[in-house]
Amino acid sequence: MRVLVATTDGLCAVDRAGNTTTVVPGHVDALAAGIAGEAWAILEGHELARIETSRTEKVSHTGENAQCVVATTTDVFVGTVGAHMLHLLKGELGRVESFEMVDGRDEWTQPWGAPGDLRSFATDGHNTVFANVHVGGVLRTSDGGEHWVQTIDPDVDVHQVALASDGRLYAATGASGLALSTDGGATWDFATAGLHGTYLRAVAPVPGGVVVSASTGPFTKEAAVYRKRDDEAAFQRCDDGLPARFADNIDSHWIAAAGEVVACAAPDGVVYLSEDAGESWRALATGFATPTAVLVNET
Repeated sequence: MRVLVATTDGLCAVDRAGNTTTVVPGHVDALAAGIAGEAWAILEGHELARIETSRTEKVSHTGENAQCVVATTTDVFVGTVGAHMLHLLKGELGRVESFEMVDGRDEWTQPWGAPGDLRSFATDGHNTVFANVHVGGVLRTSDGGEHWVQTIDPDVDVHQVALASDGRLYAATGASGLALSTDGGATWDFATAGLHGTYLRAVAPVPGGVVVSASTGPFTKEAAVYRKRDDEAAFQRCDDGLPARFADNIDSHWIAAAGEVVACAAPDGVVYLSEDAGESWRALATGFATPTAVLVNET
């Protein structure tokens, strides 16, 4: 196991002992798990790269401003500023035209009035992909991007979408806490009990539950990490080995899990690790530049 830490100054790999190796220099915008231990990354906003244990392969370049990526067994999709989606076909990235034609697209907008962005993805690793538009809801495809279905009210301010191995679909929202769907997004329930604030940015499923970041708003000085078991009504603050408060938000993609191993990047350049699904934590490594994403990579 290693933790991949994407930052504004490079992509680093950290082992369980905290030993850190630079994998790729430069600004890394996004990370996603691939198959057989590989990972995918967006470099310098425009370059799609495949990350393997001992090498990095630059796969395709795009002139669009890319900011998230997802990989299945057959497809790789990239999300961009302006809520456009790119598909890797025959080694080249091209727009997914079906996504350009989604009903209601003209109403997607961010709080400051700019066009909506494609902010995050989730997948079952096979045919189903969920795409989170900020702000425009969560859309689902089950046929490789040929058709898209809206799964949540487009006005819900979703910051990250995540899919558990048992099919539970989570959305970290900007005002309504954690959204949960057990039917592929047809219906949703919202949970806020136990949180000191209902502004969520990061979400990572773990066995039997979920780990999230929560705060009092986009410019908070009071952020925290919480866990919630499926059989518990309220969130529990993760304060065994983690600071009780962070001075800034734990952003989308800054928490990631693989089984019970959870990694969390903090605004001050510390990366924390939990090996019991968020019950307890330890500082794994320090001194990182501003993080953009973390990934628990099973090599």
